[in-house]
Amino acid sequence: MNAKKKFTESLKKELEQRKSLNLFRTLKPLDTNQIDFSSNDYLGLNFDQKLNQFLEEIIHDYKERTVGSTGSRLISGHRTIYEVVEKQFSEYTHTESALLFHSGYVANVSSIFALLTPSDYAFVDRLCHASILDGIRISGAKKVYFNHNDMNHLEEQIKKSNSSSKSFRWIFTEAVFSMDGDIPPLEQLVSIAKQYECNLYIDEAHSIGILGNRGIGLTASKHLQNEFTVITYPMGKAPGMMGCFVCGNSILKDYLINHARGFIYSTAQPIILIYLLKRIIEYLESEEAEIRRKHVEELSKYTRNALKQNDFDIGLSESHIIPIILKEEEKVIQISQKLREKNFNVVGIRPPSVPKNTSRIRLNIHAHNTQEQIDRLIEELLFLRDKTY
Repeated sequence: MNAKKKFTESLKKELEQRKSLNLFRTLKPLDTNQIDFSSNDYLGLNFDQKLNQFLEEIIHDYKERTVGSTGSRLISGHRTIYEVVEKQFSEYTHTESALLFHSGYVANVSSIFALLTPSDYAFVDRLCHASILDGIRISGAKKVYFNHNDMNHLEEQIKKSNSSSKSFRWIFTEAVFSMDGDIPPLEQLVSIAKQYECNLYIDEAHSIGILGNRGIGLTASKHLQNEFTVITYPMGKAPGMMGCFVCGNSILKDYLINHARGFIYSTAQPIILIYLLKRIIEYLESEEAEIRRKHVEELSKYTRNALKQNDFDIGLSESHIIPIILKEEEKVIQISQKLREKNFNVVGIRPPSVPKNTSRIRLNIHAHNTQEQIDRLIEELLFLRDKTY
């Protein structure tokens, strides 16, 4: 057997094992006719074609010579509009400076790899996103998990560390956790970081545009943004597009421009995308966006209460992300499939995306959802919950 065939057989065997454990994944086209409880389009900017409207207006007034950037920003791809939008975003979030990366994943991996060294300690919430964990791993820093949102355990782990004058301590968390919808005690985190001289790094992916005062996220709304060394703001959720702003002070921005490999060695985003981000940020500050945020907040509260009243386990969710924890992978697969047959676009989440024995159906609440849709969904869930498949 040649090397290629042997390797392919090893991949096939691993995939068969995944299938036997009900962990095999496939790509499925989005059915836009179904009621959306799965996308990250929290404000509905894609659902109601608001972004299409922005794009049409931009194209009508577009004055740039090219659509593509033609190179990395350090070589031929930089334009003034990139700096305009970065400044616009930092002003919106009350941060000192911002640097735009291609995505949240690239931003987290590249920034962490650039900032941490093997002599540093990384204290990371056990449920942090894969991009944060991957960045820490390739940086070589000493990774130490603390139990999810457990500040006592975090403090215990910090006390055990043996940092030297040549090393730094970092604490990593998220403003809203993507699979549980819960929020860390930010003031406590800041207090611990100050006491033990730790740098703070937070990902605002599921809060920017949707939570906090005028949608500016949770750290800025609580006036804590200056306490965080790094704040990342991916644009793929409520803002509805792509890219990620990494925010901090101006020295951080200059350092990342010179050291973040995902920024240095990537072709800059298409210029027309930057103009679209500009319009999106303007919209996030509008009264219309505020009305949508209020609707999401009220509908999320209604949904959480309704599920709890019907004895569904939603963990500690306090946001627009609401898990329905069913534990068994097979049950999650079957119920999510039955719900899709009833025209509900829901997704079952299984390991390794969540810990073992915590498989769930994750509901994402949007500005385009209604209370009537929630009531219908819960009615179906009640019917399916106790059935045996």
